[in-house]
Amino acid sequence: RLSAPVSVAISSKGDVATIAGNMRFFRADGTLARYHLSFWGQQTPSGMLTMPDGKVALNFSGFNSSHTIAVDPSTQTWKPGYQFDRGGDMGHLVAFFTEGGKNFAVYDPKSYNAEHSLFEIARFDNGQSKVVLRFGWDEKQNAVTMTTDTNNDGAVDEKDTARVLTAPDGKPVAGLRFMQDGRMIAIGNIIPCTGLDASGVPVWDWSKYSPNKLGVNPVPA
Repeated sequence: RLSAPVSVAISSKGDVATIAGNMRFFRADGTLARYHLSFWGQQTPSGMLTMPDGKVALNFSGFNSSHTIAVDPSTQTWKPGYQFDRGGDMGHLVAFFTEGGKNFAVYDPKSYNAEHSLFEIARFDNGQSKVVLRFGWDEKQNAVTMTTDTNNDGAVDEKDTARVLTAPDGKPVAGLRFMQDGRMIAIGNIIPCTGLDASGVPVWDWSKYSPNKLGVNPVPA
C-alpha cells in the first residue's frame, strides 16, 4: 500500500517500480520483489514494537518517517517493519515502545529528549496515531506535568486538566527522559512502565523515583 503520490515505471515484462521516498520493485503478479529503505535526519529513533505476528522486535525509523525497519540481531537481518500515520506535525520522534500488546511512539515537539521536553505519547491503533498522554513543564512550579483526556472528548489538549507529576513523598518530578523500551530516566532513577490503565494509557511506577539518589538499571540496555 502506497500512502503518497509516487513515480511509477513499468518494464516490458510487466514488472513495476515505484518511488515514494523509497524504491519498491514489484513482479508482474503483484508480489514484492525488492524493497529499499532509507532514512534522513540527524537521529535514528528506535524502540521495541509488537509486530503483526505478535512477536516483539527492535525497530528503527528516521526523521519525519512514517515507517520502520525491524532488525533481528540474532540473524543479523532486517525487514520492512511497521507503517504508521504520524497524525500531522507532532515534532521530533524520540523512541518507540510496546506495552500490553499496544504500540506507542514518543514525540518531542520542542527539542530532542531533553530534561524539560514536552513529550507527547501517541498510541498506534491500526496504524493511526493518537495522542493519549502529554508531559509538559511548569516553570513556576519547576515540575513536570502530565495531561490525559480528562474531559473524555477523545483528545488531549488545552481543554484537559494538567496535574503536577509527583513522587510518593509528594515532591514534584523535576525532569525526565525516555528510553527505547518505554522506561524513563528521571534524575538518575529508572522508572519502569508497568502496564496500561483502563483507557489504554501507559502507567509508570513512580515509587522508583528518589530525588538526589542515583538508581541502578535492573535491565541493562
